[in-house]
Amino acid sequence: MKLEMRTVQKIAAAAMTLAVMFGCASPLRPLAASAAQNTVSVSADIDEENSYISAQDQMYQKDFLKLINKARAKAGLNSVELGDAAHNAAAAERAEELATTYSYVRPNGQRDFTVFAENGIDDVSVGENYLAGVSTPDSAMDQWMNLDFARERILNVDATTVSVGHYEGGAYGNYWVLIFSYPENSHTDDFRQEVLDLVNVERAKYGLTPLVMGDANLTAAAQKRAEEIATVNSHTRPDGSKCFTVLKEYGVTCTFFVVGNWADQYPEQAKAIVDSGNELMNHSNAHDHYNSLTADQIIADVNTCNDKIEALTGVRPTLIRCPFGEYDDHVISTIRSIGMEPIQWDVEALAAVGRRKSMKNERC
Repeated sequence: MKLEMRTVQKIAAAAMTLAVMFGCASPLRPLAASAAQNTVSVSADIDEENSYISAQDQMYQKDFLKLINKARAKAGLNSVELGDAAHNAAAAERAEELATTYSYVRPNGQRDFTVFAENGIDDVSVGENYLAGVSTPDSAMDQWMNLDFARERILNVDATTVSVGHYEGGAYGNYWVLIFSYPENSHTDDFRQEVLDLVNVERAKYGLTPLVMGDANLTAAAQKRAEEIATVNSHTRPDGSKCFTVLKEYGVTCTFFVVGNWADQYPEQAKAIVDSGNELMNHSNAHDHYNSLTADQIIADVNTCNDKIEALTGVRPTLIRCPFGEYDDHVISTIRSIGMEPIQWDVEALAAVGRRKSMKNERC
């Protein structure tokens, strides 16, 4: 992307009566305690990578890189490098957009991270600091280092590159953007385990057995869905197919326990689940509390659901997952009396955040 050349004028600090600071608040991971390199480096390729921008903005990039790496060295962290031309083009575009809409929502109404796809970038986790109303990189860094969320982004242990955007104009005179890049999903495993632990805490409150992590293929399928909902936040995938179709892509077959009333409402989805190589089993007909039903009522409900599933798929269920996960000796003996086996879930497939698509590092 070729950016329009901009004339940069020096503005006295005294004339800047308003300094506006804003950054996307995000839960960043704790900083590393171990010492790292204490050197401050500047990429030798800055001039080559950014030949499309003004000499003044190239100087700003060098200044920011020195300031950032000085702060990181002081904290015992590795240096970051300047991002490539595409990343810096995205940062410059974001800086210019801030003069129109001072927000992480872009002037076109889309989220900030969508600027990356427009610049051919689709493989990074990113975090953005932005600011307006100060005229130098030193002043900008002073502001950012005095705000917890902005400082944490600058000192994030996983950061590998920083891209710099600057725009002069608008109500506040100067707009600055720093975009930090991290290894894709660098804390994926940590987040998965954290969610699993939280789920099991809640299950324990109800006397339920703890879940375990799904296998590699199931987890990969869940991760794919987490990334897809950063684009389309729905059970429908970006290509228009249903969410469960992702399982076939990863060689995963599953048993889906469905309510009879759902099968009535969505017969085509029920058929599609089976056509994708999965099983369809019983989750009751009306999702009643079986603990409060008589044996005859339980049997009638189970058989009604079985009839519906068999009519749709040609296969009569042999397994049932009781509604609400509730069961007792009465429920179990009643279900087994008609040749079915009640089961309970014990595996959770957890996906990490779609950090690669979100400047706010939101968890999906």
